[in-house]
Amino acid sequence: EEVKVVQDPEYHWRDFLRSDRSSNEERLSVFHTAAMQARRQLGKKVLQMGANAVLGYREYVDLEGDATDRICIRAFGTAARLAPPTAD
Repeated sequence: EEVKVVQDPEYHWRDFLRSDRSSNEERLSVFHTAAMQARRQLGKKVLQMGANAVLGYREYVDLEGDATDRICIRAFGTAARLAPPTAD
């Protein structure tokens, strides 16, 4: 499992000065970058374990909002070692 927590730009003081579209674009950019970092970190952990694949990969996003002003992304799956089939 890999957890990535980032500041939600939707709750920044500059948000009052930005248009809705600009605010949404900023939030999507932060979300996309954080999700990519979580996937990469999970992939690195899988390689360190000696595996070469992740089975059943799932990604959950928690927009915590007013409570913490954070976006939490959880990425997980089962590490597996896949090999090409052998000819019998």
